[in-house]
Amino acid sequence: SPDFEENRGSTGFSGDSPGLMTPQDLLGQSETGISDASAAPEELAGCEVWSLSALQGIRGVTSWGDIILGELRMQRPFSKRLALLNQNLPTSDEVFEAFGTS
Repeated sequence: SPDFEENRGSTGFSGDSPGLMTPQDLLGQSETGISDASAAPEELAGCEVWSLSALQGIRGVTSWGDIILGELRMQRPFSKRLALLNQNLPTSDEVFEAFGTS
């Protein structure tokens, strides 16, 4: 929507746009480590692997050809966190109305 940036405000996250979080920001808030390194596909056997794509979003990867990758242990908590972050916050008027204050 046209007013997306206006409603988000600046949060100091590392994303290029104010108020936007990168996957690294999200994972940095958890106890999960993140690695941005080059690896041959066979080196990923048994590792939890995620694919980040502008077209398909963030998706867990379970295999690469014949190579079986690790269990997606963080899929449920990560998806829950994304869903919580995607909710609209109440406006100040809604907050005042809820608490009976003006």
